Amino acid sequence: MKEVRDKIHRIMAPRLVFLLGTVSEDGERNIMPISSVTSISTDPGMAIVAVYKEWQTCKNLETANGFTLSLAPKEQLELVWKLGGKYSGYRSSMKKVEEFKNSLDFNFSKYGPVLKGALGWIECEVVDRPNAGKGNHLLVTGKYTKAMIDETKYTSEILPIGAPKPLMQWAQNAFSTPDNIFDIPYYEGPRI
Repeated sequence: MKEVRDKIHRIMAPRLVFLLGTVSEDGERNIMPISSVTSISTDPGMAIVAVYKEWQTCKNLETANGFTLSLAPKEQLELVWKLGGKYSGYRSSMKKVEEFKNSLDFNFSKYGPVLKGALGWIECEVVDRPNAGKGNHLLVTGKYTKAMIDETKYTSEILPIGAPKPLMQWAQNAFSTPDNIFDIPYYEGPRI
């Protein structure tokens, strides 16, 4: 093993790639890729997101009442990468939600757009901003208010059908997907 001192967060990779939808105070919709998303409670269902403070999405989340999350599949890597223009270098004279409006659903939530063709959508109501003023990312906790899944990819219990390929990010432009999904039996031996 070798000691490292920089970029330690990359040890926690790969992370699922979501698209985070928001709306600014003046009503402008925005969507960006994010891999800093963690489920933190199942009852009630809640997630926390971490957004770099220099991005417009962070400014939106400082005042927003909610946000959306879309779980991106591998097939949408090119679009996800374009939506992450600050990293990918993709530039356009159009706003992202205008240029890619045919790939977005604007009716699912008042809190922000979602990605058509995603594996699932989640709408979250903001319930906390636990680190205001600390670190270079804003943390925002959202409580799930509604969700939808692609029923060709998930059972009603939200277990995978076959092997859906959610997009995962290691760092910068390094992406992957799970190789396969497998089950192991529950332990049935003596319990202590």
